[in-house]
Amino acid sequence: MAKSKKVGTHEMAAQPLITHDLQSALADVINGLELVDKASLSPDALMHVERAIASSHTLADLMDRLSNSLMGHDTDLATENRAFQFAPFIANIERRWTSRAKAKSVGFKISISDDLPEKIGLDRTSLDRILSNLIENGLKFCDDGDVLLDIGLSHDNDLLFVVRDQGPGFSKDAIKSLFEYKGRPENSPKKGSGLGLHIAKRLVNQMDGKIEVFNQQIGALVSFEIPASSWFVTHSKQLPQTLSSSLVGAKILLAEDNATSQMVLSKMLEGFGAILTVVDNGIDALAALSEHAFDLAVLDIEMPGILGTDVIMKVRKLDGVKADIPILVVSAYVMPGDREKTMLAGADHIVTKPIRDMIKFKLTLEETITGRRGQNTLGATYQKAPTDTKMIDRSVFETLVSAVGRDNMTELIAKIQNDLKSVQTAMTDFIAKLATEGIRAQTHILVSVAGAVGALNLQATAEKLNHAANQNQHPEMKSLYVICDNQLTHLRAELATLAETEFGTPK
Repeated sequence: MAKSKKVGTHEMAAQPLITHDLQSALADVINGLELVDKASLSPDALMHVERAIASSHTLADLMDRLSNSLMGHDTDLATENRAFQFAPFIANIERRWTSRAKAKSVGFKISISDDLPEKIGLDRTSLDRILSNLIENGLKFCDDGDVLLDIGLSHDNDLLFVVRDQGPGFSKDAIKSLFEYKGRPENSPKKGSGLGLHIAKRLVNQMDGKIEVFNQQIGALVSFEIPASSWFVTHSKQLPQTLSSSLVGAKILLAEDNATSQMVLSKMLEGFGAILTVVDNGIDALAALSEHAFDLAVLDIEMPGILGTDVIMKVRKLDGVKADIPILVVSAYVMPGDREKTMLAGADHIVTKPIRDMIKFKLTLEETITGRRGQNTLGATYQKAPTDTKMIDRSVFETLVSAVGRDNMTELIAKIQNDLKSVQTAMTDFIAKLATEGIRAQTHILVSVAGAVGALNLQATAEKLNHAANQNQHPEMKSLYVICDNQLTHLRAELATLAETEFGTPK
């Protein structure tokens, strides 16, 4: 009898390393697709390229979660709530699945209501996974006709999604175990595990939503709705629609050995107006930083000659102002331990390849170039709130008052104060233990509560702290916690004053 092979420590340790290489390869795919001259493509070819681009970005998000999962962090959760533009998200869904449907000679159509919000505050990747699983099931079982996706709002402002197909519908056996793990019946006419509906229901539940399945006269219908309390964005900071010119003339060293990534980053930085010096290995990077003055260094980690982390440590030991150069690391090396090692080496900030948002990338460059060496740029723009600075945006707060009613504000503020006190106490405990799961859970609550009352700076800080906890970035977590705790204290004091002066509630 053959003995089963045990997975040893070496094999387990190799898994994160493999995902790193996968992420690097995926970054090349995305960068290569972005460099395609789309104007020269036929309509059919352009549709396939855009589908590949949209799918590769989704794959990159899933790879990030897989990497964290291999490090022992459960990231298969719909908890990374951030406001995002809804229309481009829907457009990506349409690009991905239209060509897939066309290859099967069926139709895929999206119908949207006129009152959809500009932004929604959900876990984008999780919403993408839900829709992709439902659409894929519809296309699998639909051999003729159309698969339709309808998106709208209920009278209670719940987000409604309905996926309909013109296939055979669900069998009686399928209905019995529809949302179970691998619940597809053995006699199913189509191959598959039945995991799609199981995953969709799990993620919908985590968004406090509900999902239902029906058989139509022709085909199947799957609908799910997400309550307004889960997605509604009371107020969000708008990113600038046009890029500023603050990087024009900045002298930047770019050290990147991969030819595709080097070309993409060079085009981005030159597009921002920077004056570039480009090298493709760690030895040349260290020599350039030792001999010349730069405003910023953009370094990869995995480079020939000398690793990026070693370059950073050697630069920090140079004499004079050269040791203080702001350093931004752009790398697919995103394992939590490696992030911490990179920050401890002296990097100012880390950006994960591939870069998929030019505006955010430019903002990060600007924050890094103006920040002090060793200062965490994630929290650099959020200073401690002076005692005379108002935390609450009154326009947002008055919207809350109008929605709830002035007579109910006494009770509501008391509940909010209890929530804020509980969060502040719990976070103090979790940060001392560097318990990332606890910090993620508490900041998830804080983002919602702060946003509801109009504490926009606190909401932004909590979002960044949540992100740092998701990435297991301990130095960022600690510095952001200090800012967050300070803002929480001032918000609680401001709410107490409001309660007393405007609603007659004693402090």
